[in-house]
Amino acid sequence: MLGTNVINIWVIPREHPRALQQGQNIDWGDYLVGGDYLSIASKGPNICVILNGDQELLNIRVDANPNLEHLITLCCSEESVTLLFDTFEYGKCEFPKFDEGYIDVYSEALAEL
Repeated sequence: MLGTNVINIWVIPREHPRALQQGQNIDWGDYLVGGDYLSIASKGPNICVILNGDQELLNIRVDANPNLEHLITLCCSEESVTLLFDTFEYGKCEFPKFDEGYIDVYSEALAEL
């Protein structure tokens, strides 16, 4: 699915006051990685990673000092995405695999066309 990719997002208080604080939601961006989109957002103190707009891969709570700059890093490989916050690993998720039966049925339907 993906090659090795690293996405870094700096959370800077003067640019995003109250980022990663309760009641503050921020979309940090959509990133094309391989053939898929990863969306990164914060919903209050939670950092969320969403695959292709509809599948939540990670939803991790972080404790962020609102007066300091913070670094959100996503490390993506062929198999997984890892979330780091201020260089510490907070979560990891394997990418979902398609059900081979579904792919076979879909391929057979295409072959009949």
